[in-house]
Amino acid sequence: LKGKMEIHPYIPRNELLLILKGMDFLLNIENETAVHLPSKLIDYAIAGRPILSIKSKNIEKLKVLNFLNGDYSLQLKVELDKYKISKVVQQFLDLQNSKKAY
Repeated sequence: LKGKMEIHPYIPRNELLLILKGMDFLLNIENETAVHLPSKLIDYAIAGRPILSIKSKNIEKLKVLNFLNGDYSLQLKVELDKYKISKVVQQFLDLQNSKKAY
């Protein structure tokens, strides 16, 4: 991969978000499960960058071509509100409390 990959040292998240803002878009190859959302998707959404999300077994060629031409109308929309730390913590507390009820 010489010349095709860059390896950088650790970048603090706040600095990384600024770098992500300069990217055109993120290509996300979807997981087989809908339960987990990679944190890179949340970071790109916070940075305000479009996300091209495709399935590895069913690539929508028109969607890819649209992205390459700057049409991001079919981008993945990430609901950032549900990933706020206060909501995530509350979900853990609710889970803990529900286990105490047993």
